[in-house]
Amino acid sequence: MRISLRAVVGCALLLLAAFVCWRYLASLRESPVQWVEGGLTLSEEVWGQLRSLWDAVRRYVYWILGVYVVVAALTVFFEESNPDRANLWLFTLLLFPYVGLAAYLFFGPNVRSVPHRWRVFRSARRRLKNGCGRSAPEAANGLERLLEVSSGAVPTHGNSVRILLDGERTFSAIEEALASARRTIHMEYFSVAHDELGTRIKKLLIDRARAGVKVRFLYDAVGSWHIGREYVGELRAAGVEVRAFMPVAFARFRSGLNHRDHRKIVVVDGGVGFVGGLNVGDMYLGRDPRMGRWRDTHLRLEGPAVRELDRVFLELWGQCVGGVDKTVGEADGTECGGPESPSPTPDGGENGGENGKKGPVEGVPVQIASSGPGPTFRAIADGYFQMIASARRRVWITTPYLVPGEALSNALSIAARSGVDVRVVIPSKADHTLVFWASQFNVDTLLRNGVRFFSYKGGFVHAKTMVADSEVASVGTANLDVRSLEINYEVQAFMRSRELAAQLETAFLDDQELCEEESLSGRRNRPLIRKVQAAVGRLWSALL
Repeated sequence: MRISLRAVVGCALLLLAAFVCWRYLASLRESPVQWVEGGLTLSEEVWGQLRSLWDAVRRYVYWILGVYVVVAALTVFFEESNPDRANLWLFTLLLFPYVGLAAYLFFGPNVRSVPHRWRVFRSARRRLKNGCGRSAPEAANGLERLLEVSSGAVPTHGNSVRILLDGERTFSAIEEALASARRTIHMEYFSVAHDELGTRIKKLLIDRARAGVKVRFLYDAVGSWHIGREYVGELRAAGVEVRAFMPVAFARFRSGLNHRDHRKIVVVDGGVGFVGGLNVGDMYLGRDPRMGRWRDTHLRLEGPAVRELDRVFLELWGQCVGGVDKTVGEADGTECGGPESPSPTPDGGENGGENGKKGPVEGVPVQIASSGPGPTFRAIADGYFQMIASARRRVWITTPYLVPGEALSNALSIAARSGVDVRVVIPSKADHTLVFWASQFNVDTLLRNGVRFFSYKGGFVHAKTMVADSEVASVGTANLDVRSLEINYEVQAFMRSRELAAQLETAFLDDQELCEEESLSGRRNRPLIRKVQAAVGRLWSALL
């Protein structure tokens, strides 16, 4: 049986409240209140009883907090699968019992776990057994087989994929697809802001809902804490089905709460899909002067892969609505044999690149891998590891956060020492301070093993991409950090196409031109405060 710390805390507080009330009632006398100079006041006797109650509470509160600390430690011991994170939490709770407990309550493991992941996994395996969604009889390589077994990611073939390299082109394509919706719109985002872009998206969803389109909108309660009740109320009033993923109290202050929905998914009419690193907000259009130009990568998909992307959305949607909506497949055409024809979309055009015009790449094999909390649900981490371990010539990675964990760190180091050209583009500025410090520590470690690092100076780079041997590519929502790979809900597209890989490599080289390459000598000579920050980041990286 799982130990729920928050349930224990709640029960203890109720017992304490009952004890206080009992002592208070037992101490009341005949004249607990009296009139003094025309006003009602408490008698000295009552004031004395209240002071005695406070003394009693103070005697017991340390015992109660001690019990909380013990329960928290037991919860970490039994629930936390990452040994580094478990050891750090235990160390914090034992060395700083009360401060550590407060930190745990806000940022510790969320014991409202993910029991649905087993249902999702079994459902995916049943689909595989029945041949549902499979476009080819057998997986062609080890990566495809791995992703298929790890998360039920069905290999699909014959997809059209367009790369979008900035927010303006990405949301222009998304808005055009939304405006053309005739049957369904499925949207899932980690962060949605109530600003100019967020308002445009809201108006489009309202317009389509009033036109009879079935609109489902899922947002993360913590990542979108600033969305506001007015925004959600307007959507619901227009007939949009809106759900918040894992609502919590004090969302603004619990931004690091575990098990968040970090996905960014748009599916229109079951035929056009979007996935990548961009959230909804003006910042992602480069309008935040603090961050500057926002460099990100998104995908526009057509073909059978869109159906698999839709399944990822519907699985989590089912959890939020309290069960699987049995009308979903029939109404949306998302079950086996359902329609796959895309909605009307713009033809050809720019792929979002800044150096010329390219249309979408046709006939691309795509697997949509999803992951979430739990040791059996880390398909994306498995996919990254396989791409790195299988590379023979090069592995080029772009990630905003670099806290890869021991397995991926070893894979990168071994690949670099084996002669593979391993390059990583990372930001030169921080949007999350502790994560940035932790990333800097890992840069130091991997540099010594031959990995090349490039700090992006052209703004803030937020893309999550990996290209191996100019053939295999990955684009999605998962950062190369522990939170994305082990804790959050993520989705990643794995693709095998030389043309697509070439476009991503070109984008990587363009970004590299705006970077400064890190060197061991430069790292050794940086100010002492930077080294201390990296060490602090490393200490707390397991909890990030």
